[in-house]
Amino acid sequence: PALKGLHWLNRNTKEGSRKNISAHYDLGNDLFETFLDPTMMYSSAIYPSAESTLEEAAVHKLDTICQKLDLQPGDKVIEIGTGWGGFAIHAARHYDCHVTTTTISREQLELAKARVEKEGLED
Repeated sequence: PALKGLHWLNRNTKEGSRKNISAHYDLGNDLFETFLDPTMMYSSAIYPSAESTLEEAAVHKLDTICQKLDLQPGDKVIEIGTGWGGFAIHAARHYDCHVTTTTISREQLELAKARVEKEGLED
């Protein structure tokens, strides 16, 4: 019963989702930079070989996604859940796509915007 009460307090309503995401992803980008590779991908990777580094596996995953989508120059992509901008930056830089992306996390949004600007990929 107590766990159900805690779950109810953290339910994924519009406001609850914002609160849950903030409690996790808005802990500070510095924290995530300590254990994520430079792409800042926070999900599984695809290792092309046993010798591949985490960064190589993350980039390989991004390429695999882009290739499965058959992305072509000028394509428009909508991404729900920006994270720190890894996919958007990769697709725009390597596949010449226009990516529109959204996130609820303020910390992720700030860093993603800065990374996109640093790459010269902003609109």
